[in-house]
Amino acid sequence: MNSPLESFFILLAPIRLKKNLPLFYSALAVAVFLSTQCFDAFAASPNAVTKTRSSWISRIENPEQFLEWSTSDAKGVKNFGRHMLFVIRRDNHHVMFPHPRDFDLHFKFAKSMGLAINNTKQFFLENYNTDKRKLILGIIVHDSLDKQYYLEFGAADKISKLIYEETYAHIKKSFFAPISIRPSDLYQAESLASITSFPTAPIREIRNTEAVVHQSGSSLGYLRLLDDQTSMDAAPDTIALLKTAPIGIAPVRGIIVETPSSPLSHLRILARTWKIPDLTIPDAVNKFSKWNGKLVRLTADRGAKFSLALATTAEEKTFNEQKKSTTKAAFGSPNSIRLRSNLSAKNIRDLSIIERKDADIFGAKCAQLAFAAKVKDSNVPRAICIPFYWYNQHISKAPVKTALESFLNQSPSMQKDTLKEELEALKEKIRDEPLDEALILQIENANRLQWMYQGVFVRSSTNAEDLPMFNGAGLYSSVPNVKSSAAIYEAIKTVWSSVWNLEAYLARQSAGIDHRLVQAGTLIQIGVNADASGVMITCNPFKAQNHYSVYINAKRGLGMRVVNGFKVPEELIYNPRVDGVTVIAKSNDDVEIKFNPQGGVSEQKIDPAERFVLTDDLAKRLAIIGNAIEKKFGGQTLDIEWVVAGKKISIVQARPYIE
Repeated sequence: MNSPLESFFILLAPIRLKKNLPLFYSALAVAVFLSTQCFDAFAASPNAVTKTRSSWISRIENPEQFLEWSTSDAKGVKNFGRHMLFVIRRDNHHVMFPHPRDFDLHFKFAKSMGLAINNTKQFFLENYNTDKRKLILGIIVHDSLDKQYYLEFGAADKISKLIYEETYAHIKKSFFAPISIRPSDLYQAESLASITSFPTAPIREIRNTEAVVHQSGSSLGYLRLLDDQTSMDAAPDTIALLKTAPIGIAPVRGIIVETPSSPLSHLRILARTWKIPDLTIPDAVNKFSKWNGKLVRLTADRGAKFSLALATTAEEKTFNEQKKSTTKAAFGSPNSIRLRSNLSAKNIRDLSIIERKDADIFGAKCAQLAFAAKVKDSNVPRAICIPFYWYNQHISKAPVKTALESFLNQSPSMQKDTLKEELEALKEKIRDEPLDEALILQIENANRLQWMYQGVFVRSSTNAEDLPMFNGAGLYSSVPNVKSSAAIYEAIKTVWSSVWNLEAYLARQSAGIDHRLVQAGTLIQIGVNADASGVMITCNPFKAQNHYSVYINAKRGLGMRVVNGFKVPEELIYNPRVDGVTVIAKSNDDVEIKFNPQGGVSEQKIDPAERFVLTDDLAKRLAIIGNAIEKKFGGQTLDIEWVVAGKKISIVQARPYIE
């Protein structure tokens, strides 16, 4: 086969020099120009006689060659392993492995080879999501965990059995090692499930196994090894070292957790609220427990960069001086976050007629959910909201008022154990006091109209949660599947008393919130016995600049287990630009929470084979609804709670996401 340059001169041969000399010289000039411009492409040809630099090869013969022709850069995904691109031409069955020094995208390589026009949209239309594609485009990954080789396609590329089989046949002949096809999204996983004609692997989970920085910052503090039993007793000068993420933690100066957990767990949200460094570091307890009880400096930057070192003598001196001057302020210098309330409204109001501005009457949770309900397909379950007025009336009754004033006057000087005991005693006083008869009458009227025979959720809606600078997630109590009037009354008092949960008190104290200004509204909402539930963020929390993707956490059953941090939920990212779902992690939870017919909830075992919670279609629909609600909120990034029963999606909370 002749080279392009040789072919060009063969074409010149018939030209008669005497009669066509100008044409000949013009053609010769073009040939010289083309020879200089096309040399790299010519040299890259497998048939080229002389090679000074190869841009692609047609076979990978051994591990050393794979190492040379692959890269570890995986676009920000940690512990992805080395990978290389491949392109298969379907017209001549050529397999091409481009060199990563020249090409990081299939399109760039195809364009350089004359296989793509200068139009990325057209290129995608011709080569993705169709059996008639001209090129088959994918990657080969050497997984850094199990050291195996996997053939993968891009997330959102709809691959048929035909394309799978054709690709495997070509790559098997062109690659030195055994290889399996591994899906990159839920659609591909479902497509591969029934194929037995070649080796397949479970879906790739992009779960980071290196250090992950959830919240950047720098802090001095005493490194202390904590667990779920001791986390709420942590001193405020602590940098917490934890094996697993607890449900709650007292305000601390930094957090290091060994086991991965969702960015939407309560621990992660608290760290963002407090603006303290927060990291997941594999084997952290083993690495750092030698400094348990020592003063250390923890520094964390975006991109998984961190340092942990013993404090210097100068840092220790500065730390002790600052601690003396700030101890009093740390335990409750009020009003750094102003709380607003309007106690003039007495009437319970249906959620459908509440406005966003009514947050001063009913709390941000009620007002923001009512605003989200105005979005098409949000399907917010019907609810009523009890205004702040009735909580204020309740705590103004003599027995509660006396106990509350006594506690607030003495609490700044209380030790942690005493503080916890006194708070429990105060909560008991609130629960023992009967509800006002006028409030009971309003609830009864609403109950007859809406949910006499349905279970309801009774949830907090205070003026000290769901705020842009104070999320308050997990601080206050909710009571699920309440099925009688008497149980509703008790649930309301339980929710009101949770204003004085230890973790809520400490979190407000750390934020500088004046406890005397806290008011509690109540959301009473028809319950959904969910098949799946969870939380989504209308951005990609792993890439702060990516505000078009939606990050979704999901578990089977009711959503209480999504945010507690004990088990990893299913984590997905839907990218509307490629219409694809990427799996960050599958849920490792083996139970789900469901309604009891008599009221309340119970845990039920899950079949381990049914770990996938959401289909591609459900994830996409959730993301579309989430983005629509975000648009309604003026483009503000949101943290949205959702439930699914059958195929129906319902939204049950929308609040600002603290980034």
